[in-house]
Amino acid sequence: MLLLLLLLLLLLLLLLLLLLLLLLLLQLLLLLLLLLLLLLLLLLLLLLLMLLLLLLLQLLLLLLLLLLLLLLLLLLLLLLLLLLLLVLHVSHCLLTSGLKEAIIL
Repeated sequence: MLLLLLLLLLLLLLLLLLLLLLLLLLQLLLLLLLLLLLLLLLLLLLLLLMLLLLLLLQLLLLLLLLLLLLLLLLLLLLLLLLLLLLVLHVSHCLLTSGLKEAIIL
């Protein structure tokens, strides 16, 4: 009877040990899942950073395009100013010394 009781106790202990091992395995699996989730979160953060960098690059290109447009406008203004200066010079020549000097220019 005592032997049977000891055997039962041993079986119970073995079952308990198996249960503890199973719990440990489950805990390791949960830890692995958590690490995988963390890695996924890091990848998502990296993707977000790349998108932000792309947006900044796009804004920089837009700023560069606006600067180029401003330079073209300034060049057009300079050309109009030169044309106005030429018209003023020709009209001044016509008024002061006649048609002959204006045609030479």
